[in-house]
Amino acid sequence: MKAPEIVRGRARTDDELRGILDFILQCGGNAAEAARRMGIADRSIYAIVARAAARGVEPSNPAEVPAGHVIKGVSVLHTLDPATGAMVERARWTKTREEGVTPEDFVEAILAEADTLRGAAPIVAPPAVAFDAAERFHLFPWPDFHLGMLAWGAETGEDYDLKIAERLVMDAFEQLVGQMPDANQAILLGLGDLVHFDDDRKRTERSGAVLDGDSRHAKVRRVTIRLVIWAIRLLLSRFPRVLVRILPGNHDERTAGAIADALSLIYETEPRVEFDLDPGLWWFFRRGLVQIGATHGHTCKPAQMPGVMAVRRAEDWAAAKVRRFYHGHLHNRMIGEELGTPIECLQTVAPPDAWHAGAGYGAGRSLVGIGFHDTAGEIGRAYVNILDGRVAQ
Repeated sequence: MKAPEIVRGRARTDDELRGILDFILQCGGNAAEAARRMGIADRSIYAIVARAAARGVEPSNPAEVPAGHVIKGVSVLHTLDPATGAMVERARWTKTREEGVTPEDFVEAILAEADTLRGAAPIVAPPAVAFDAAERFHLFPWPDFHLGMLAWGAETGEDYDLKIAERLVMDAFEQLVGQMPDANQAILLGLGDLVHFDDDRKRTERSGAVLDGDSRHAKVRRVTIRLVIWAIRLLLSRFPRVLVRILPGNHDERTAGAIADALSLIYETEPRVEFDLDPGLWWFFRRGLVQIGATHGHTCKPAQMPGVMAVRRAEDWAAAKVRRFYHGHLHNRMIGEELGTPIECLQTVAPPDAWHAGAGYGAGRSLVGIGFHDTAGEIGRAYVNILDGRVAQ
């Protein structure tokens, strides 16, 4: 339906008012959205709705639901009848949304599934570690795995789907953990875009970009949870304590937090595993003289990231002597420095999808483990490289 034309300074007929009410219904009952499409202020459309109510004008089909939509609620406008002093219904609007399962529905489903497995994490015996490991900890970033992405090798240069991704991550991470020395803590840091899409519409939330998805969201989330449980179990076999933080990215703004919440329920009886469930886009951590910050990178320029950490964690910033910041999003390895803090963008294990391959994007692929000492700072790294779609031996 075309947006009604508004002629300023002229009284509107009942038919014109009815046409505007019909247009509001076509916008899912959202008067502000209708105002935006009509090019008028919100207050103007609310005045029009009030004028229609005062005249007793109703939409042509107040109960009609637009094609492809389902009812999410009903709004009723009441006004005072001066003759009786009673509130009288003047207009009724049916609010709708696009038909199908929303991201919020998926979040509820993830948590419902996890609740049935509350406290059911596999038991892993604490490992024996070297006597000098007490002051060491390791950071294991997981950047941009895009689980659930679909790439056709004939088009992109390499096949990638949910099954391939799971096997590739397991092969790379197992080799990486095996290369790291003893420490008394491991940090598993999801750097965003762990999952390729937030729901079965397979679109990014902010830009609406269409994504190439391999499977249904339900299957992707189950594989993702299974993969993270496997990784935690592997880390528990090597290190006495494990901290897990799964940051949201622009592809999984809702799913990332829901998966973290679900996993925390599964591990709630395991004292060796801690989950950072902050729902925000940033992660900050300090141990000894080392301060670390991270975010996915889709909302802030890298050069500004250390400043955010300095402001939001001022006491830790003052206490630290070694500071590091990590992000993903760009899929390239890049290192800058601001405020005495190296800022590192990390590579991913995933190949490009059709859009990025067509645009000429490409980068090396790897997974890194970073070793720290409480007072000496970064003391070593291990890399696992991905070559021709396989872990390099």
